[in-house]
Amino acid sequence: MIAIDGPAASGKSTVGRLLAERLHYLYLDTGCMYRAVTWAALQQKVAIAAALLHEPDILLLDEPTLGLDVQAAKLMENVIVELAGQGKAILLTTHTM
Repeated sequence: MIAIDGPAASGKSTVGRLLAERLHYLYLDTGCMYRAVTWAALQQKVAIAAALLHEPDILLLDEPTLGLDVQAAKLMENVIVELAGQGKAILLTTHTM
C-alpha cells in the first residue's frame, strides 16, 4: 500500500495512479470514494426533507442517519424526537442505539 498526502489539487491522484500503474499495483482513488459517500449523504438529506414536507402521520425510517455527518445525524435525531412529541407514529430501524 502506498499513501500520498498533500493539499487539494496538487496532483496526488494522478501521481498515485501513475505510480500504481508502473509498479503493477491496484489503484484505489479514495478521493473519488469520499465524493461518492458525500453524494449519498446529500441524497439521504434530500429524501428525508422531501418525505417530511408532506407532514405524514406515520413515518417509516430505515437508517435515517446512515451516511450523515455527526451534526446532521444529531439534527435528524432531534427532528425524530420532536415529531414523536407531536404524536406522529414512528417506526425506526438503526444499528446505533
